[in-house]
Amino acid sequence: MNTTQNPLLSAFVSSARFAGRRTAARFAKPPEIETLIVDVDRTLTREDSPKLALEALCGKAEANRVFHSIVRSAVLGRIPVESINGEVFGELYKRGFRRADWVRIMEEQERDGGLRLDLIEAILTLSNRHGITTVLATRSSEDAALWLAHRFGFGHAIGSRERINGSFDGFFRMIGVVDGIHQGTEVLTKITAASRLLAEGGRTLVPERTAVLSNDLLDAFEMLASAKGVLLVPTKMNTLERLTGAFRLYDEKVQDGPDIGPQLYAALGFGRN
Repeated sequence: MNTTQNPLLSAFVSSARFAGRRTAARFAKPPEIETLIVDVDRTLTREDSPKLALEALCGKAEANRVFHSIVRSAVLGRIPVESINGEVFGELYKRGFRRADWVRIMEEQERDGGLRLDLIEAILTLSNRHGITTVLATRSSEDAALWLAHRFGFGHAIGSRERINGSFDGFFRMIGVVDGIHQGTEVLTKITAASRLLAEGGRTLVPERTAVLSNDLLDAFEMLASAKGVLLVPTKMNTLERLTGAFRLYDEKVQDGPDIGPQLYAALGFGRN
């Protein structure tokens, strides 16, 4: 069975690898982090942006039903993980969503306290103080990640790019779990997409000096492909986040709260200030 098509099996396999890495880290020199890839939805934001977009279109109850039904199908291996975006975005656009609405969704999150501003500030401080190259990365629309990058001054952002031909017609490119082709669309991992983006500016992403900050098991392979995977643990966890904690899919973890900045610095090897 292909573990990338079954998140539960993937979690089981990855759990042992993370356990081995945590044990080895006690005796090894900590990696020198120079690149940080930061997940967007439920890491920098408190809620999934596509779910909020659905709520705006059809109400909270219906949005929860549709969104969780799709995610549950992926968790149970009924549909590939790479199909989540297509299913959710298909629901959005057939209900009247437009690409320009991503800006409105992100602006509303900032206005309503839906952004983790303390974490954003901590990452920017870390980047400025230690010269860390930061790349915002999302499986959702690149438009949302670009808005965050422009709003707060992050240098780089990547995400999935919708194809709109009157209506939603899939993606030009998707951010997914493994590199490949899914239903005729190129799929890139966050690390591959970030590497390509940095290369366009003459920079090189070195996995052995890269850390990934995320909130759930969908980024477990990204974390294992980098030098360090840091798990953000929200105060209120969803199903994927509870599974991630149960399987201990991380090298280091930080708890959402007032001291999240110092926790992040320590997790990445920069002390607590």
